[in-house]
Amino acid sequence: VAVKDGLLITRAKYVENQEMFLPRPSIRISICANHARKDVEKAAQAIKASFVKAISKRK
Repeated sequence: VAVKDGLLITRAKYVENQEMFLPRPSIRISICANHARKDVEKAAQAIKASFVKAISKRK
């Protein structure tokens, strides 16, 4: 879903034995300030659809 919408979604990776405190699972979203509101809303919908699809596969 995300690739066809022009997005890249990946997870953060940590090396457990090199971290003092292992962070909780999270996502980070980066956007350029030049994006129009409708572009950001379209990206948010694509991200939501991707996560819904990924979570439904885990069940």
